[in-house]
Amino acid sequence: MPKKDTSSKLIQEILLAPDVSYWLKRTIEELEKRDIIDVLDDIELLHKIFSLKFEEIKIMNKSKIR
Repeated sequence: MPKKDTSSKLIQEILLAPDVSYWLKRTIEELEKRDIIDVLDDIELLHKIFSLKFEEIKIMNKSKIR
């Protein structure tokens, strides 16, 4: 049976990957120091903000095409 990835293994792979942004690597390192519930709450809020922003951009682009 194949061994499952752990969060630690995945984090190490991301931190070592040359194609991953410096911002994401630094953010992961900082988030590792925080309470996991607080991290997840913040990520949820960021997702909501940028999902809305993405939807706004799509709407603006559709109106420009017409």
